[in-house]
Amino acid sequence: GNFDIDLTGLQVSYAFNRFLNASTFIQADTAQTQALSANIRLRWTFRPDSDVYVIYNLGSRFQALAAGNPINVRQQRFAIKITYSWSPQG
Repeated sequence: GNFDIDLTGLQVSYAFNRFLNASTFIQADTAQTQALSANIRLRWTFRPDSDVYVIYNLGSRFQALAAGNPINVRQQRFAIKITYSWSPQG
């Protein structure tokens, strides 16, 4: 059958300086009772090709035990990722 889904997203980025920046992505859709999610990322470059990322995700997803009866599940995730270049500096 036919169906319609509206999907909207907003992305905002800000650089505090050339070593520290933040970005946010917010998305909403009408596929499952207007689910909403957000991703916030902070990136610090402490030397060339070496970064620390702090990432926070927040969102809703829906699980259906029976068709037409979704259960709202709120998810939150926090992660820290480090990339490090072993190449000699020079």
